Amino acid sequence: MPSFGYTLSDREIWTLALFLKHMDKLPPAVQQTWQQVQNWPVTSVNKTDRHE
Repeated sequence: MPSFGYTLSDREIWTLALFLKHMDKLPPAVQQTWQQVQNWPVTSVNKTDRHE
């Protein structure tokens, strides 16, 4: 997955893919936690400026 090539390891990419695949089946407590963090601001630490 080129868009994550410089920010996530292969393991992190697959963990994210698995989470996204099952996010419609999250337990209520996990869903509530996810809804609280999904709008975190983007910082320069987790943003890339590469245009490839």
